[in-house]
Amino acid sequence: MNLLKKLFSFSIGSTLGLLIGLVSTPIITRIIEPAEFGIAAIFMTVSSVLGILALAGIDQVFIRFFYESDRLDLLRKCLFFCIGSMGVCIAAIILFGEPLSTYISPDDNYVILLTINVVVMVLFRFSLLILRMLQFGYRYSLIQVLQRLLDLLFVLSFAFIFFPNRYALIFSSILASFILSIVSLFMARSFWDPADEVRKKISFKPVMSYSLPLLLAALMTVLFQTLDKLFLNAWVTSAEFGIYAAAFKLVAILNVIQTSFTLFWAPASLEHYQQNPEDKEFYSRISKMITVTMISVCILVVLTKDILVLFLGEAYREASSVIALLVLMPAMYTMSETTVQGVVFSLKSYLHIVVSGIALTANILLCWWLIPLFGMEGASLSIALSYIVFYLSRTYFGMKHFYFDVKLLRTLLLIFCLLIWVIAVVFLDNQIILFAGGAGMFALLLFLFAEEVLDGRNFVRQMLNKKA
Repeated sequence: MNLLKKLFSFSIGSTLGLLIGLVSTPIITRIIEPAEFGIAAIFMTVSSVLGILALAGIDQVFIRFFYESDRLDLLRKCLFFCIGSMGVCIAAIILFGEPLSTYISPDDNYVILLTINVVVMVLFRFSLLILRMLQFGYRYSLIQVLQRLLDLLFVLSFAFIFFPNRYALIFSSILASFILSIVSLFMARSFWDPADEVRKKISFKPVMSYSLPLLLAALMTVLFQTLDKLFLNAWVTSAEFGIYAAAFKLVAILNVIQTSFTLFWAPASLEHYQQNPEDKEFYSRISKMITVTMISVCILVVLTKDILVLFLGEAYREASSVIALLVLMPAMYTMSETTVQGVVFSLKSYLHIVVSGIALTANILLCWWLIPLFGMEGASLSIALSYIVFYLSRTYFGMKHFYFDVKLLRTLLLIFCLLIWVIAVVFLDNQIILFAGGAGMFALLLFLFAEEVLDGRNFVRQMLNKKA
């Protein structure tokens, strides 16, 4: 029951954020035209790559050793390294400022904005991590809700008072993140009291040895996650890129399950492993429940894609052709979070590099092949196929070092049938294929995972009876 309370405390923010996003996204896409939306999106994409370089994998060190080390000492050492890596990153921004700015948009210079955004991203990341690792779920959720609200408030303010263009989106994101970084640090003020701290202090060597492989893995991962946009920006107009970015933003709203689960699962799985390392049934049950949930979400999104795209406005209607494929991204990622535990528990962080390298290589080849042929649809197909490769790679290495039953063969069959159906829906655009295929996918899911579906139904009934 305590586990469910923790999950709820982290998920409530994502759920409310979903509702706010359903309101804010159509408002923003009606204020900002696709070309300006696209430029802002590529700015954020470049910033995310630079932010990973600035973090240098140190944030993962903070997560991994949080429950084993003196927390204040751990944070000091992490920030020591992070300030150095951030300095290198800022120097690179200044040195390569002109080509970076030209890539984002040739009509302006973005060096100062990129520099400020990277610093704010690092500050925001650590302030949220403190709340997350202290398992202050409700406070974390409050920050998520406030981020959505402030972002919308600032976008509207900048758009109507100053400029309804890319800068309204960029400035609002930076300002909201900075304000909430300060608020988060205040909410976690108990972290700064070392009175009850009895854990040992961590040396610099584990920080270096654990973070460096993760820096490369994180950089490869963020390239993997953004490569479709980086390639697409070179092949299509800013307006077309804006439509693709809007579709991505709409799918990001649907990431509520992924975000909630990942925030809850990282500390919960580590804590459970330290307390009872032989209990594999715990991981097996969670993994199969997540598989059923995420595949169900995929089917529902594909069936309702033409309705969902109405939220974006008339100028973004073409986004419906890619939403169906993009939804595989959060599904495969969330499912892989449950199967990769063997890599985390064994401390074999170099395997994250191997996984990221495999997925990144697949994504490069697929983007190079599909985007020139199919444009936005090619980009979305490349990201969908790459995330399936990502899931398979994480599952292989995770199971190799910590095996538990996930009904892998049934899962692979389900993923294969889902992929074929979604490709047919996107490229054939036939309503019979859409709805008949959707019914067939739900039937296949019930047949392959009948026990898990019944368990989920019984669980929901128990929760409703307890509330009654």
